[in-house]
Amino acid sequence: MIKAVIFDLDGTIIETESITSKSYEEMVKSYGKIPIPNEHGLIQTPGLRGDDAWKLLKEKYGIEEDTEVLRTKRRKIYIDMLKGNIEPLPGVVSFVKLLKKKGVKIALATGSAPHVIDLILSELQIQEYFDVIVNGKEVKRGKPDPECYTKASEKLGIEPQNCLVVEDAQFGTMAAKAAGMKVITIPTANTKKQDLSMADLIVPSMEDITWETIHSL
Repeated sequence: MIKAVIFDLDGTIIETESITSKSYEEMVKSYGKIPIPNEHGLIQTPGLRGDDAWKLLKEKYGIEEDTEVLRTKRRKIYIDMLKGNIEPLPGVVSFVKLLKKKGVKIALATGSAPHVIDLILSELQIQEYFDVIVNGKEVKRGKPDPECYTKASEKLGIEPQNCLVVEDAQFGTMAAKAAGMKVITIPTANTKKQDLSMADLIVPSMEDITWETIHSL
């Protein structure tokens, strides 16, 4: 029985991958490098966060700058771009309200920084609906490692088998399954070509997730 729903943030609650890509692009340019989009048309790899993402980027562009310096620089660019461009993806607000009405616990598990999470949730006016938030500073390993989802389950006090994760990307879907949870994956334009076959259910939009859908899992 599903007692809690854990949401990913980027690409699931709001579309941020394109903004994130532009922020990486500007940062790469600041080092005199030419940004090279990947197969998804992005500078970053969807679903990959933390040290793994920075290691790949530094190797790809031959940037020897300290990772923390890069993080700080990219984060400032991202926040400036994000302000004024925060809109929920279809069905997000109504689904969160439905879960709260039904007494289901709600959590957020993301590699994003706390101040970014606060900005997004406050702008969307849904911060009050989340019982638990796990941010990027609380975990040592990024997705596809299950740590963020396992930690969310622990903080909720609900067993993994009673948790449902809503994701958009392959690494996040893998992380949720590795944590022993059910997963509904909603592909985006940037993740639809990824291998999402591990998901228990794939739907085109959060608008397609009903109370009956949850019970069917």
